[in-house]
Amino acid sequence: MSMTEFRAVAQVAAGRKLFAIAVATVASPKPGSPGVSASAWQIFDAATGEEIGGPRTIPSRAANRYQWYALIMAVRGVIEDCLSGDEVTVEISMADLATAFQSGGRSVHGKYVEDGETIAEVIKLAADKVVTFSVKYAPVGPRQKNLKKKALAQANVQLTHLGGRN
Repeated sequence: MSMTEFRAVAQVAAGRKLFAIAVATVASPKPGSPGVSASAWQIFDAATGEEIGGPRTIPSRAANRYQWYALIMAVRGVIEDCLSGDEVTVEISMADLATAFQSGGRSVHGKYVEDGETIAEVIKLAADKVVTFSVKYAPVGPRQKNLKKKALAQANVQLTHLGGRN
């Protein structure tokens, strides 16, 4: 076994240290109208900054304006793309949502926040996959802006497909 092969086997066995960016956006035919949200994420090696796969985008299946929910789904996408044993820090641009993840989807009073059950499902998915993750707030940077543009393009295609641009 070469040294490179050994390192690759050791990395898989020990789990990878990753960071990811997750974004969401909404395409709308006109202000105030139902639109289509899209989730997007990209995963990187924490040590080298090298991309793990390419950016992923998924538009919603039906008309909605729920960027909050779409961002939860982007975090879920990150977890789904991780391997068992991975550790990942997911950066998002909504501070309230990052806090909701940190509290397991519950408020200080113990009640679920908006879509708290969905957040709890993502946390359970990570536990089932044996993926250690954290979600933290990070301001929007060039990578996030570029990823958001790709997500918006997907949302616009879906909006057209659903007949939202008559």
